[in-house]
Amino acid sequence: MRTAAETFVANPKLDVAKVIAELGVGEALVSMLQDKGVPMPVERTTICPPRCRMGAITAEERAAVRSRSPISGKYDTRVNRESAYEILSKRSVSADAPVARPSEAPSRDQAPAQDRAPRQDQTPTKEKSDLGSQVSDILWGTKRRQGMVEAMAKQAARTVGSQIGRQILRGVLGGILGGSRR
Repeated sequence: MRTAAETFVANPKLDVAKVIAELGVGEALVSMLQDKGVPMPVERTTICPPRCRMGAITAEERAAVRSRSPISGKYDTRVNRESAYEILSKRSVSADAPVARPSEAPSRDQAPAQDRAPRQDQTPTKEKSDLGSQVSDILWGTKRRQGMVEAMAKQAARTVGSQIGRQILRGVLGGILGGSRR
C-alpha cells in the first residue's frame, strides 16, 4: 500500500497510505489534472453508483421511452420498399417493358435465381476492348487515379528538380560562405 500511496501527489492534510486501508464501498482516492496537465494533490471522495441495469428493459418501460421520444410514431410503421436489386433485375430481364410500380414488384424471395447470377454473355470483341481500356487505364490513369506514365514523369521531374536545386544552393552558399577550394 505504501508503494501505491507514493504514486499520488502528496496532500499534507491526508495520510494516503492510511486512507487506502480505510476506504469503504463507494469511496476512492482521486487526483485531477490542472490546466496545464499538472496533477493536483490527491483527495478522498465518494463515488455515485452507476445508474444502469444489466439486462433488457421491460415492454412497459420500452413503451414509456418510445412515447416520450420526439420522433415517436415516425418509425413505428414498418415499410418494405422495393430494393435497388429488385429494380435492376427487372430492368435486365425485360429492357423494353415499362418499369413496374413498387406495389407490383416481386420480393427478393420471388426473384428468379437466374437474375441473381452474374451475366456471362460477353462477346470476345468486348473482352478485347475491355482489356485495351484496362491497359490504357493502367498506363494513362483515370479521372481518380494516376497512371504509370504520369507517375514516372512526376518522379523524374522531382529528381531533376531536386538535383538542380541542390547544385544551385551549393553554388550560392559556397560563394557567400567562401567554401573550401580544391
